[in-house]
Amino acid sequence: MDITGLHYGEEHVFHETGFKAIIDYLTKDVKSGDIRLGQIVTSISYNQELAEVLTANGHVYQADFILLTVPLGVLKARKIEFSPPLPEWKLNAIDRLGYGILDKAILLWDKAWWNSTNYYFMRISSTPKLFGSWVNGNKWHDRPALFCFYFGEEAYKMETTLS
Repeated sequence: MDITGLHYGEEHVFHETGFKAIIDYLTKDVKSGDIRLGQIVTSISYNQELAEVLTANGHVYQADFILLTVPLGVLKARKIEFSPPLPEWKLNAIDRLGYGILDKAILLWDKAWWNSTNYYFMRISSTPKLFGSWVNGNKWHDRPALFCFYFGEEAYKMETTLS
């Protein structure tokens, strides 16, 4: 195993609150009670004045606009009916997009054995296409930690080897 330390020096690579900072920013002007979580959306009707969302339990929500956050697989399977239908170029984009395996492991240590000023490390295998990104977690926390991300063939290899 070869480990190559890469130091990007970018303070904005990770935010301490994770994706919560993005959600907080996007919802700062939303009144309390206007965000619905855990709803299974079955159809969305929209026009210039109004958006209407129908859920599996029969609830209908109306709003000036909506932000729909569903997995790509839901869109690919056409689980949500849109009226009017989504434009062909959007449907084509949905069909062309893909996803794969991404695994994350957080390793905690009593003492950092790595250069704790670096943000990233790369684990590079002698086999092409097999590598992972390791993020220096103690840049944001007092406990030495590595956030390890593996994707694609490497993630599949790890999952099938460990099971």
